[in-house]
Amino acid sequence: MSLRKRDGSAPIMSLLGVLLFRQTVPVGASCHCSLTPPPSVFERTAIDPMGILRFILALSVVVGHADHSSGLPGLDTTLAVRSFYMISGFYMALVLSSKYKTKPYYVFICSRYMRLFPAYLAVLVLTVVYGFVTWAVVGSVQWPLAGWVHTVTGLSDSAIVGYALSNVFLFGQDILSFFNVAPDGRLVLDYLARYTDGPFGGYMLVPQAWTLGLELSFYLVAPFFIARSSLVIASVVAGSCLLRFAVFPWCGIEAERLGYRFFLFEIIFFCFGGLAYKLYAWERFRSLGGRVHGAVVLALAVPFLSFAWDVPEAARYAALALCIPSLFLLTRDSRLDRLVGELSYPIYISHILVLYALTQYTKMGDELPGVALTLVLSVLLYVFVERQAEERRKRIVDGPPRRWPTFTGAVTGASFVLAVVVLPFVGKAVFEREHLSRAAAFAAYDFLADAPDRIVLVGFDAPERNGANTWRWGLGSKSEMLFSLPKAANCTLTFQFFSLLQGQVVSIYCNGQLLEKVAMQKDEIVFRQYRLPLQKTNNVIRFMYDDWNGKDNAAPRVAPSDERPLAVCFNALTMAF
Repeated sequence: MSLRKRDGSAPIMSLLGVLLFRQTVPVGASCHCSLTPPPSVFERTAIDPMGILRFILALSVVVGHADHSSGLPGLDTTLAVRSFYMISGFYMALVLSSKYKTKPYYVFICSRYMRLFPAYLAVLVLTVVYGFVTWAVVGSVQWPLAGWVHTVTGLSDSAIVGYALSNVFLFGQDILSFFNVAPDGRLVLDYLARYTDGPFGGYMLVPQAWTLGLELSFYLVAPFFIARSSLVIASVVAGSCLLRFAVFPWCGIEAERLGYRFFLFEIIFFCFGGLAYKLYAWERFRSLGGRVHGAVVLALAVPFLSFAWDVPEAARYAALALCIPSLFLLTRDSRLDRLVGELSYPIYISHILVLYALTQYTKMGDELPGVALTLVLSVLLYVFVERQAEERRKRIVDGPPRRWPTFTGAVTGASFVLAVVVLPFVGKAVFEREHLSRAAAFAAYDFLADAPDRIVLVGFDAPERNGANTWRWGLGSKSEMLFSLPKAANCTLTFQFFSLLQGQVVSIYCNGQLLEKVAMQKDEIVFRQYRLPLQKTNNVIRFMYDDWNGKDNAAPRVAPSDERPLAVCFNALTMAF
C-alpha cells in the first residue's frame, strides 16, 4: 500500500511534545534518579504501554479502511499493523522477564487470551445481531451473514467446523486466510487465490481479526524465545529471513503471494520489539535522563509519523524500534497515555462493523463519521466489557499458579466448543430443508411444453402454438433460466433458435462463464447442445442479445403490429439430467 501524501503529523508531534516533556523530573531532582528504575519497575507494568502511539496506529487503520471522503491523514495500514506487532514484542519480552517469569505457561496464555477475547466476542455478537437486523429491514440477507446463508448447505463438514471455531475463538484466523473453499465445498489451501471468484466466501464475521489470530500465534511461542538473549532473538529473525528468501523459493513456493499474513514471516517484527526491550533493559540507557529520552522520541517520531514524506518503510520500522524504549520510559506512569491507549484495541476490533453500517444505511462518506462512531462504540466496549474482563484476568494472574484448567473450567470450555460446532450444523439442516423445498428436481424439462416447476424463466414470452408447431420468444436484452438443485450435477442443455433480425449476436453463458458467442444472419437456424456442470445453488443460464425488436425506441422491425421486444425465436429448448 502507498503512504498518504497529506501532512497531518504536526498536531501529533505537538501532542507528543506536551505529553513527553510534562513527564520530566521535578525541580531539584536529578534526571538520573527520575528515570533509573528501582528493581520493582518491571513489576509495575500491568497496563499495556505506549497508549497514544497505539491510539494513533488504530485510528490509522480506521482511516485506511474508510473511503477517504474527509481527507483525514493516516499511516499506511500495513505499517500500522506491523507497528502493533513490534509494540507487542517489546511488551511480551518485558512481562515475560518480570511478571510472568515464574508463572506457568498456562497462566500466561490464559492472561493474554483474556486480553483479546472478551471485546472480540462482544463485537462478534454485535456483528451477528447487526446481520439479522439488516436481513429483517432490507428483506434480503446482506453482510456479514450472506456468505454463510447462501452457501452453508454446500460447505463440507470440515469447512464448517474450521470456520465456526476460528470465528468464535480467534485461533487460526490468520491461517484460514490462506485457505479457500473449492467448488465442491471442501476447504483447500489456496494461497494463490485460485478460488477467490468462486461462489464460496465471506465466512469471517470480523474480517480484520486475522491479525489477532497472528498475535495469538506469537503468544503461543513467545515464552520460548522472546525473553531470552539477543542472540536467540536474532537467530529467530535469521531463520525467518532464510525461510522467506531461500527455503520457500527453493521449494517453488511464491513467498510474496503470502503477503503480510504469514506468521513465520511476520515474526521478525515481534522480534524487533523484543530487541528493543533489550535496549530498555540496559541500565545505562535507562539512566540517560528524561530530556534525553524526550529528544530521542521526538527525533525518531518525525520519520515514523510523517504522513507526507516518502520515508522508506525500513527506516520507519527502525525509527520505531529505537523509539519504543524511550517512549515507554516517558509514558509508563502517564494516566492520559494509559486512558487513551485503552481505546486502541476496541477501536481496531469494532471499526469494520461501523464502516459497513455507514455504507449500507447512509449516503454520506464513512471516514469522519466512521472515526467518530468507532470512538463512541470503543468507549462503550471499554466501560462495559474491557474493564470487567480485566478484573477476571487479574484473578487468573494473581491466583494459584495453575498449569492446567480446573475440571469445571475444562467442562465449561468443552461445552462451549461443542455448542459452537453444533450450531452451524443446525443452521445447515434448516437451510438445507429450505433449499430442497425450492430446488428443481433431477428430471427432463421441455420449456416449450411445460410450465417449469422450481425453475424461473426471465425474459421469455409464453409458449405459442400453431398446429403441431410450438415456439417461445426470447425477449429484450437477455433471457435467463434461474434454479437450484438438490446437489451439484451435470445436465444436457439443448436448444434451437432463429432470429428475424439481420446481424443478431447471441452470447450464451452458464453461471457467468461464456460458452459461445453466435453471430447470425436473418432467418438462420442455430442448433446447440451442451453438457454443463451445474452447482447446487444459484444456477443461471443466460442468453444475451445484441438486438431486439424496438430497441432504443425504434420502430418495430420484426412485425409492424407487434411491439414486443422480440430477439430470437426458440423452437427447441430442453434440459435433461
